[in-house]
Amino acid sequence: MMLPWKSAMIPRSAGKPLRSFLILPFVVILTLMSCAPPAEQEVQWEFLEGPYAREITTLLPLQQAPGQLLVGMVNGDIFSSPSNGRAWTRRTSAAPGMMIHAFVQHPDSPASIYACTAGGLFLSRDEARSWQRLQVPDTAHSLPVRCLSFDPWKTQTLYAGTGGYGIFRSTDNGSTWAPANGSPDSLLRGADVYEIRIDLNRPDRMLAAIGTGGLVISENRAEQWRFLVGGRGAVAAAITHVAMLHGGGSTMIYGTDAGSMYRSSNLGILWSPSRGATSGDIIHSLVSVPSHPGSLIAGTENGIISSTDFGESWRGVTQSLPSAGISLVLGPGTPPTWYVFSPAIGLQTSSNEGKTWSAIDEHLGGTTASLVASDPSTHNVYISSGPTLLKTTPGTARWIPATSGLTGGNITSFAFDRHHPGSIYATTALGAFTSQDGGNIWQPFARPLVAPPTELVAHPWFSSRLLASTPNGNFYSTDRGSTWRECLPFAKTPPARSFTFRPTDAGAVYAGGGVRGVLLSSDGGISWDVTRYGFDQDTVEFVSLDNNDRNICYAWTSQARCYRSLNGGLEWGRFTPPWEIGDRVLLAIDPLSPSDLVALANGRTCYVSTDGGTTWMRILERRIPVTPVSIAWDHQAGRLLAGTAHGGVYRIDLATPLRARGRSQEFSSEK
Repeated sequence: MMLPWKSAMIPRSAGKPLRSFLILPFVVILTLMSCAPPAEQEVQWEFLEGPYAREITTLLPLQQAPGQLLVGMVNGDIFSSPSNGRAWTRRTSAAPGMMIHAFVQHPDSPASIYACTAGGLFLSRDEARSWQRLQVPDTAHSLPVRCLSFDPWKTQTLYAGTGGYGIFRSTDNGSTWAPANGSPDSLLRGADVYEIRIDLNRPDRMLAAIGTGGLVISENRAEQWRFLVGGRGAVAAAITHVAMLHGGGSTMIYGTDAGSMYRSSNLGILWSPSRGATSGDIIHSLVSVPSHPGSLIAGTENGIISSTDFGESWRGVTQSLPSAGISLVLGPGTPPTWYVFSPAIGLQTSSNEGKTWSAIDEHLGGTTASLVASDPSTHNVYISSGPTLLKTTPGTARWIPATSGLTGGNITSFAFDRHHPGSIYATTALGAFTSQDGGNIWQPFARPLVAPPTELVAHPWFSSRLLASTPNGNFYSTDRGSTWRECLPFAKTPPARSFTFRPTDAGAVYAGGGVRGVLLSSDGGISWDVTRYGFDQDTVEFVSLDNNDRNICYAWTSQARCYRSLNGGLEWGRFTPPWEIGDRVLLAIDPLSPSDLVALANGRTCYVSTDGGTTWMRILERRIPVTPVSIAWDHQAGRLLAGTAHGGVYRIDLATPLRARGRSQEFSSEK
């Protein structure tokens, strides 16, 4: 359907905005076209130079080719550098869209590289320029492959560790495969195999780290297996990494996804703790230094650690890197070049054992910005990419981590406090965290809450009040988080998915209540009423407000449907947005104004509303080069931010086209 351009307003839109000082993108489906008027033809999306390389899952420095690197990404993209990261070239993807777990180079044929992916095992015989699928198992259905190891004495024999199906063996360089799980009732048959280690001096001895299943050993080339450590009950974590002392196969060490490590010097009969578990910690990598058999280096959630006595003792490596989920790989040579990567730091290298570092990730892939926002006090742009918060300052092209002390996996929300510039609240699976310095240092926050919050925001009008949503209900604090009380009525208020505050009434707060509809408060979030009258079976995500009539408000659902209330939220009816069902739409609300919304349809068509969604102005047709997944709107400055899937962050200035359409009085001239 072709819609004409209008300088007047048109009805509203669906999608999903930022949540009160946070960001909550949400996608819909639709289709629109039109021509931009002359005043808009110079307006373009501006790429904010990254963040780059935050989605690396594996790195391989090629043997016999110093400085040649191969990198795999979470979305299956592959990049190659012949110059130790000074320039990158995109290679053909082995399995588009499938995470790459590891690259493995054939020990006797350096041009042959195997890619272990979520979509199966692949082989390239031309250094990752083209790929062929290897069927693991030897059937039409390929299994996800996590790791691959070669028999050091018979290099045509390979062992592939799969996700959920144990180990398979090939004796012909991967052409055919058969199970290598031992007895028919072996627990390996259903195991996630994270790592396989083969004793270089005695290749009939093999270790396999099988996650929550524990650690297993075979001493007859995978004909039979037995447990050395028996699963999560024994170690309280998943075993994901294991190493054996070269020349001393009875000495071994394993690492877990809780950050703990255990060591044995008698073939696993007795184990001694080598490193304790820490809340939010993970062993991301565990590598031995070939030229020093007793030396180990581990990348952890809290930085790099090293050992010279094969794990009996550990020390932190002096470095200028942030301690943020680091994976480490050693290159060839003596001493080896160190390479590290993480969502926080991208890809960096050191030639002096971690004393100094250099970034080598310019134009290497992109980043998925699942949440994006601009701090109202500093205008710094922040994004969350999985477990990492990154920021950039206006006028710079440098993205830096803002995550020190922020643990617990993926960031589920972050919010700014308008009363305290530089203050940010963030939530993860471990709970809430706060930073008072723009994200440089984080501290645990809101510990008295009965469950980790999924949302935590500062009330924009009461400087001491905070609101939090948890799976067990909603809570409020009137002393900036020192104490928390459950919102009334107790145990009957559904968890809020967002909070919307009315600028002209400090007591009026609205919340998206999911399948329960909309929550209404008249006392600043201390007590709530629930209304669902007029909703279908939709899940309400957030509420926007008409600034001209306090009785009119709009509820937006997870399916991009819209409902309107004409009596302050007590009753609701369907309301039609200005785009077509089937369009893909993102919607954002200005965090300081619940009436100012912007919608981005199909990654190109922009709509703006200044009255909560009652009327909409269609102002722009500019496609972003990559798929947007989140947007943030600063109405006063007229700037729209877009976080994309695997493509970094973009920005566009809408103030000029909005002025051209007679809205100049609504936008600041400041940049």
